[in-house]
Amino acid sequence: MADYGMGDCLHPQGHAQPAVRSLATTNEGVRVTVAASKAEGLVLIQKLVATFAANRPHYKSRLFDETSTRTLFIDKLFEALGWDVTR
Repeated sequence: MADYGMGDCLHPQGHAQPAVRSLATTNEGVRVTVAASKAEGLVLIQKLVATFAANRPHYKSRLFDETSTRTLFIDKLFEALGWDVTR
């Protein structure tokens, strides 16, 4: 399973993040993480923002296409908001 730069990180105040509810894998074998609370969703969104900021030139280049944008950012944003986008 690919990590896509969304590995473990610490909360801005230095303590560990709360766990998120992980659903079963999809038909494609991709692990889906849906936030179980607003706090968990916020942590997931902060990770998305940090990932984008750290790799901004790549994500804004022509090498990063629309499908990749949806897979790595848009779907994960909706999952952080509590949506199961795989069904």
